[in-house]
Amino acid sequence: MKRSISNAPESFHRKIAYHFDSAHSNYEPAARLQQSVAWRLARQIKYCTLPKGLRLDLGAGTGFLSRAIEAHKPDQRVISIDRSMTLLGCNPNSPSIVWNLNDGPLPVNHQVSLIACSFAIQWLLHPTRHIEKWCQKLSKGGWFALALPTNDSFPQWYEAADKANVMCSALPLPKAEDLIAISADYLTELHVDRLQFTQSAKQGLDFLRQIRTIGAQSSLMDPLNPGALRKLNRFWNQGSNRAKLTWDILILVGQRI
Repeated sequence: MKRSISNAPESFHRKIAYHFDSAHSNYEPAARLQQSVAWRLARQIKYCTLPKGLRLDLGAGTGFLSRAIEAHKPDQRVISIDRSMTLLGCNPNSPSIVWNLNDGPLPVNHQVSLIACSFAIQWLLHPTRHIEKWCQKLSKGGWFALALPTNDSFPQWYEAADKANVMCSALPLPKAEDLIAISADYLTELHVDRLQFTQSAKQGLDFLRQIRTIGAQSSLMDPLNPGALRKLNRFWNQGSNRAKLTWDILILVGQRI
């Protein structure tokens, strides 16, 4: 069963920040999928004619997306915004603002020509409300660009947990249809891609270790005990020499009406 994080307590979001902070030195070499998606999103932005105004990377982390946008559009710097000073410090040459995106309006008063967000909105309260507020912040003709994993991700993990009769600790993710629908209320020239990436590993627990390595292990569920983990792993690998994990990625780019 896939769950919503809309009512997650603040303590859960502090846990998210703590885990990413703790893993900051491992993030860039280990988060290869996140880097690949950031560059793919930046290539979409390359073909957008941006009006005058600020360019923002929300939930920027260590700066994969900021650097990718600047590589494709070197005429102006991108401002990285994240609640973690530690993560922002991994990209010291980029202008940055320390800000918790769950706290409300973006902390900028100038015109905004681009709001981009990659692999971050799924960690926030009420993702559709954030899209609505961010689109409203754009100046007319500005562009919104979003990439994230959707709730169609991780079918092998959910199936293995179901067969093993243990809880699945995967982060509940937003529905692509909900994010597309709210974006269509504010954006024109809407370009939507749904991409699937399937990873393989010797065993299912290797994926959980990879997730922990980059600090993305925060869950609404209590950690599984060693016995439950072994049971999960056994069913994850069942019938195959290699375990699989599929990510369903939404990439969305549109212009403010």
